[in-house]
Amino acid sequence: MTQTDVYLPEGLRARKIELVLQQLDRLPTLPAIALRLLTLTGAAETNTRDVVETIALDPALTAKLLSLVQSAATGVRSPITTVQQAVVLLGMEAVRNLVLSVKVFEIFQAAEPGAFDRTGFWKHSLAVATAAEMLAPHCTPKVAPPDAFVCGLLHDLGKLAFDTALPKSYARAVEVATLTRGDIADAERRIIGLDHGVAGKRLAEAWNLPTPIIQSIWLHGSAPLSLPAGMANPALVRLIGLADVLARRQHIGFSGNFLFPFDVSQYQQALGINNEQIAAVTANLTPVLEGKAQAIGLYDVHSQQLYLESIANANIELARANQALGAQNRKLAARSTCFELLGKFYQRLIPVASPAQLLTEIAHAAHEFLAAPRLVLFSQDPDHAIGEVVTFDAATGTQESFLIPMPRAGGDQRLGRTVTAQNLVRPAVPQLEWLLERVQEFLGPDHCWFLPLLSGSEPVGGVLWTTAEKTTPVSGVADLPMVSQAWGMTLRMTQVREQQNVLTEALSNSNRELAALQQQLVRAQAVAGLGEMAAGAAHEMNNPLAVMCGRAQLLASRVSDPALKQDALQIAQQGERLSGMITDLMAYARPAAPIFAPAALAEIVQSAADDAKARAGGDGTVTVEADPAAPLLKVDAAQIRAAVAEVILNALQASQPRGAAEDAAAKVAEVLVQIRYDALDHQAVVQVTDHGRGMDETTLRQAFAPFFSAKNAGRQRGMGLAKALRHIEAHGGLIRLDSMLGAGTTAVIIIPEFNP
Repeated sequence: MTQTDVYLPEGLRARKIELVLQQLDRLPTLPAIALRLLTLTGAAETNTRDVVETIALDPALTAKLLSLVQSAATGVRSPITTVQQAVVLLGMEAVRNLVLSVKVFEIFQAAEPGAFDRTGFWKHSLAVATAAEMLAPHCTPKVAPPDAFVCGLLHDLGKLAFDTALPKSYARAVEVATLTRGDIADAERRIIGLDHGVAGKRLAEAWNLPTPIIQSIWLHGSAPLSLPAGMANPALVRLIGLADVLARRQHIGFSGNFLFPFDVSQYQQALGINNEQIAAVTANLTPVLEGKAQAIGLYDVHSQQLYLESIANANIELARANQALGAQNRKLAARSTCFELLGKFYQRLIPVASPAQLLTEIAHAAHEFLAAPRLVLFSQDPDHAIGEVVTFDAATGTQESFLIPMPRAGGDQRLGRTVTAQNLVRPAVPQLEWLLERVQEFLGPDHCWFLPLLSGSEPVGGVLWTTAEKTTPVSGVADLPMVSQAWGMTLRMTQVREQQNVLTEALSNSNRELAALQQQLVRAQAVAGLGEMAAGAAHEMNNPLAVMCGRAQLLASRVSDPALKQDALQIAQQGERLSGMITDLMAYARPAAPIFAPAALAEIVQSAADDAKARAGGDGTVTVEADPAAPLLKVDAAQIRAAVAEVILNALQASQPRGAAEDAAAKVAEVLVQIRYDALDHQAVVQVTDHGRGMDETTLRQAFAPFFSAKNAGRQRGMGLAKALRHIEAHGGLIRLDSMLGAGTTAVIIIPEFNP
């Protein structure tokens, strides 16, 4: 299956990507055995014998089940050796989740991986699943641990879909997220057009997975206190979000996300989980995770042969199902009524099909009905000026899809409610010349005919094909208008559902952005209040401080007693120190507006490094690596130099020993400064890395707060990083910190291009 590119407005970029994801046959489907077991275990009255017989057909799945039950059945005296014993002991929910976990892993393991770290991804996914399962009993309302485990395991399913369908684009998204230490979902939306939550939701819907799993995949990264109304199990979604945060804070596996926009306390508030329970899960996650990995074997290298055998068995079952479906289709093809034609169409129809997928299904049905080896179908949404077109070749079983601008009268506006078979099918020329210009070569030189697809009296699409005869084809079929209405109304309902999906996803994204903007607004209001306070303090305190310092200096010059002279000088020094603090506070609250001019960022950073090293006492080394292809940036060189110098100074000081015991074996502080240019977002990225003490969670959260310092005795004012952030924000940029206690810190300074 291929994708034909066309020149599209920027607003249609996301829609085009959705079409790619819907049409690429590289995206996997669940094996037949998984669909069968999910149906059996989800039924109200389940026959255990049917479940046992189905599992027994798959040796790999049987081995997984027995391995899992042996690790879980600690209170059972005799060993569990049969599938029936295992199913009875574990229960239907655990069996369902095991099937889903194993089979999803198998189908993506079979796909050719891209640059995405799949081993690290599975470790992260299993860690999230394990943490969610451990926390489930403590939630209010309670969450079933088996449901928590499977939702945690599949929460990032969209990343695998991207890596399978768009490996090059997704590798770029991972690279951008890693470079900027940002949220991979933001990089996905900029580069691909949608994030992995939406992609995973679409894939899970196509697999017809349960609604709680779909919602956990889609919304686990949303704000825990502002989830959409009407969800099936909001506590489960919040639990997966909390487990994801805990697993990433433990640095287990690879998720591609470096940001923590929502604090653990927000999840605790929503779920009723206390600090002791969080601490217990954090302390025991690694050993429990190892046991889960051994029991399920999700990344056991030695079990690859079992996975291949399972896939082979599933393919055999799918082949049998296809043979049965082919026999049924051949039987239906022998019949000639339109009712049988529609029965075949609805039998193939996917409940959540997109317009392009629905057109493909119509093509399969219309091929036999019209005896046409090649067809062109289009969807004309009355609410949009862009249509979707599918070309179908029955001989090769392939189809291509593309988007095309629709004329204002793209369908037949003359059709009314009295349409019959005799006046429904008509020549495509001249009415559809706008489309024939693109598809005439595909259809061939014969006479081209057009069958409109109607929803009531409104055309919503059509079918084009060619015949050698000049007479109207299918003229004797009396029920042809019913066929047109059935296909047309189904297509219209699909168009409306697509619009609702887009609006729902846009609303979710707006909620996420609103939560982030609210946090920025709170900080901006706090800074504004600080500015008013600083202005008032400066006005009321500077004159008294000047008098105090002047009189203290005068007193020191007149007294002869050394002790009194020292006291007077100390009063003057402390007054000057207080005046300096007020000046710093004013500079933070009301920074000077930047004066932009072209400058080489590498030179600015090198000068800042020299300044920071001098302020640190000359100890340590600072290595600057610059991208030689980086262009000049319009910046305020003085403000950028001051901001970068503060960040480098902080890195040097964090790499230096604090105590005498450390001084004996101290090593020279080493700081690496890397300068890169991100052409995608037109911004420069300065990354400052040290291998010092690192920061704990409290220090990391308050690092940019005025007057905050992690140092104790004799500490400085704690305004360095606060002023640095204000300078960078004045340029429209930001500073991010990625730190781990005892392993060092990476500060990322992002400076966008200035466009006056």
